[in-house]
Amino acid sequence: MNGLGFQASYTQLEASQVNPLFSATGEAIGTMEEPMFGVSPDSYNIKVMYETEKFSANWSYVYREAFKQRNEARLFANPLAIWRRPETSIDVQFTYDITDQVTVTLDATNITNELYQEYYEEPDLFNFYTGNYSRTVALGIRYSM
Repeated sequence: MNGLGFQASYTQLEASQVNPLFSATGEAIGTMEEPMFGVSPDSYNIKVMYETEKFSANWSYVYREAFKQRNEARLFANPLAIWRRPETSIDVQFTYDITDQVTVTLDATNITNELYQEYYEEPDLFNFYTGNYSRTVALGIRYSM
């Protein structure tokens, strides 16, 4: 168990913003307080690390609760809210020191190839967009003098 480590964090945010309301003709008629765009109320991450003199590895899991992404059709009357489903990601990294000067690394992000999805109010009825944070794998070699 020598060289094993853990790290965790949890964030809870309460954030709001005041946006204008418009009539059907585009005239400003008031304001509305609503959730801050792009801010998840709850998120957390868990990381497991292992390190020896020549080798290190870490695995991380990130979770982000559903959040309001933006309003659509900002120029037309009162806009429709676009929300994002909860998001997760699992990433790993391995590093091995071949010599004191040469290090090999392997990094992989979003290894489960998670999608992200935007929707109007009801996620199971009104899908707006589905995208992908691409899975990436990178192999690297570093040389230091």
